[in-house]
Amino acid sequence: MKIRFTSIQDHKIKNQEPKIVSFEADAEYDLFLDDEDPKQLQYHTYHFKEPSIGESNRIEINSERVNIFTGMSTLTMLKGQKAPNSFVKVDGTQFFLKPFLHEVVIEGNIKKFKYELFGPKDDLIGEFNVSIEELE
Repeated sequence: MKIRFTSIQDHKIKNQEPKIVSFEADAEYDLFLDDEDPKQLQYHTYHFKEPSIGESNRIEINSERVNIFTGMSTLTMLKGQKAPNSFVKVDGTQFFLKPFLHEVVIEGNIKKFKYELFGPKDDLIGEFNVSIEELE
């Protein structure tokens, strides 16, 4: 399958426009059921390489949760909650992050989600709007 991935990143820095990352990539898609999830919600799962650096990404989306796994970060998000169990690695050092998932929209071949990312001291790092569109 081919997807179009788009991320609008607003880091809330004065006089700096939001950064838009958009690309098309080949992806593996699967519906995944987490046996440990009491709600038994299926995840739409996408596994693809980010083309500018060749890094593998896995994004799992359902109506209540989004999980993002990349080579340098793991974000685990539950809608309406600030989750303290996420991190990013920079130069071999791991920094803990707190994402807050605002919304998830699943409409046919388009999945969208919006979240804020906070540092370990609850300082706002940025707001992110992500969409994945299945092209074929």
